[in-house]
Amino acid sequence: MKTAGLLDRGVMLAMNSMRHGMHEFNNVPAMMAGNAGGYFKTGRSIKLPDNTASNGILIALANALGVPTQTFGNAAYGGELSVLRG
Repeated sequence: MKTAGLLDRGVMLAMNSMRHGMHEFNNVPAMMAGNAGGYFKTGRSIKLPDNTASNGILIALANALGVPTQTFGNAAYGGELSVLRG
């Protein structure tokens, strides 16, 4: 019997909101590892459109972990980044 590894069941997110020395919410570099039980598609690099708010990544992370979320912070920044889904 094969058991699932930590990154098969979980997810790790690394972000930096100080890219230019001040707090930012868009075009923030992010690195994710793991697929949270198949919620995220792995093994790729994604170039998001300019001015994509990081809020969508945080919403996707909450939803993947079983916390149903539609917005994070200001709703004007949009919802979950569906491109991350598996």
